Amino acid sequence: YLDDAPVVLASRELVPDLLDPARPRQVPMAYQTDGRWVWSSSVAYYLRTHGVCPDLAFLAHIRLHRYALPKNVPSPKRARALSAATNQIAHVSTATNTAELFEPGLAGEFDSPGDAATYLIGFFYSYAGSLQRA
Repeated sequence: YLDDAPVVLASRELVPDLLDPARPRQVPMAYQTDGRWVWSSSVAYYLRTHGVCPDLAFLAHIRLHRYALPKNVPSPKRARALSAATNQIAHVSTATNTAELFEPGLAGEFDSPGDAATYLIGFFYSYAGSLQRA
């Protein structure tokens, strides 16, 4: 479930494992959604590698759906998930500019031209605060 959900924001970078500093740059940086929840790909990494349980409400949601992802996450929900993910990143305090590490990713095609427009509006709105004049 955690690994197979659509990716709404992906990175080519890996970050250090916060629980095992001897394993630097092992943690993937991406955000995924099932249309209801948005989570970092690090959730699956820390579960698999260290046995760290996901948020209990999120786990209950996964169990309620019997570990089955929806067949399709509509484009407007992916756009809202992207917006949520970029807002989360804006609050991360690190020594590097994490916004430069990410690039948007789409999981599947748009359902309609309107969905594509909704996605683009959400994408540009999410990054509007980071745009500056040259």
